[in-house]
Amino acid sequence: MEYSFRPSLLQKERRFRLERDGIWRSDGDAVKFADIRKIRIYDSPGMRNLGGTTLSPGFRRFVIWPAHGRAIVLSSNHFAGIANFEDRRESFDPFVAALMQRVSAANPSAIFISGMPIALWLFWLVALAGVMIVTPLAALLIVIEMIQATKIDGWLIVVTFLLAGTFFGFIPLARTLWRALPRRFDPASYAGQP
Repeated sequence: MEYSFRPSLLQKERRFRLERDGIWRSDGDAVKFADIRKIRIYDSPGMRNLGGTTLSPGFRRFVIWPAHGRAIVLSSNHFAGIANFEDRRESFDPFVAALMQRVSAANPSAIFISGMPIALWLFWLVALAGVMIVTPLAALLIVIEMIQATKIDGWLIVVTFLLAGTFFGFIPLARTLWRALPRRFDPASYAGQP
């Protein structure tokens, strides 16, 4: 079983192959399944501009920590060209599921984690809390400005729309953050959703 992807413009395509006792990488290195101590899988949200155009799509990230050496990172996004990403989840998910099964069988003490790294998760939690504090204050300033002004400034309209988007987007963002909370999981239960 094989999987390949190109992370970015400045990097070559990376290929991975599952062999009998380990994972082979296109750089010529291999890691035995029994030597893998930890695995993390999580979804990373994409980025859109204000017009709704996708700057980079969301993707799934899979990180392998061997007992020795650097972490190995796989992504479900393949960089096909400038502003052109290809979603490879159809081949990514079965490859990752097979790899986790083999690691689990070869190393019962391996740790399997679903969710963002705790530092990244805490960053998003603080950002979301900041939005919840700043939004009501900004809304209050807009109401005060509207009461005191004889005409409504253009910036008030823009800010109002941004605040409305933040308000209506809070629940989905909070749900995404809750699902991204780091937790251990059984690799046998992996069905394409971290």
